[in-house]
Amino acid sequence: MKLQYVEKEQDLFLMDKHYVLAHCVSEDCAMGAGIALEFRKRIPEMPDIVKAQNPKIGDAIPYITKGGRIVVNLFTKAKYNHKPTYETLTMSLISFREYMKKHRFTHIAIPLIGSGLDKLDWKQVSGIVQTVFANEEMEIVVCIKK
Repeated sequence: MKLQYVEKEQDLFLMDKHYVLAHCVSEDCAMGAGIALEFRKRIPEMPDIVKAQNPKIGDAIPYITKGGRIVVNLFTKAKYNHKPTYETLTMSLISFREYMKKHRFTHIAIPLIGSGLDKLDWKQVSGIVQTVFANEEMEIVVCIKK
């Protein structure tokens, strides 16, 4: 099995627990809008704990909830009001891939990362995601909000 990639209408937060969730955030861990705000509402302690690890652009920092759900924060920009680039997104996805391989995790669920408030083109982002994970035995489900 090589990479299995699918995009479907699905609530990200209803994905099975064996899926590692990931989303884009800024180094300041503001998480004040978009899907990042949803994560902060559901896991209010996560921003402070992740920020204490001094994240840098290109990092992929995991947080494990009390219920055992793994959420990986992809650091793509310095401040909440900045915009990421395809390069910073790629850097964080490479870090994410290495984290997944190190821990032998094989299931990922993501929203349309970088393409909502961050304004990157989803077709390009989708191509980057598939390229970064192309040689991995993983399943990626892109959850598109209904």
